[in-house]
Amino acid sequence: MMSGIAMNRLAKLCAAGGLLLSVAACGSSPRPGADMSSPYLHYVVERDVVVRRTANAGADQVGRLAAGTVLTAEVVDIGDGWFRVHSDSGRTGYIFGRPLRLAE
Repeated sequence: MMSGIAMNRLAKLCAAGGLLLSVAACGSSPRPGADMSSPYLHYVVERDVVVRRTANAGADQVGRLAAGTVLTAEVVDIGDGWFRVHSDSGRTGYIFGRPLRLAE
């Protein structure tokens, strides 16, 4: 059984409509051993993507994520197709579109 904190977190993720970038997980139980108290999840980068300083196509590039990379991060849908990505190493950047999927 999930704790109240874990249930609230899952409900918020599902309500965000795509925050997980894999909405099929909404309404189902988390995978065994998943730490639902942590905002960081494991994602797989599905296509090469530019990481920007702000959520703007003209913003400075602060990095790139190569297809196939596994990323541990908190990913937040901030609207208009942009996602804020805060890695477990403390770096924050913005990506456009949905180039990430939850790792299995």
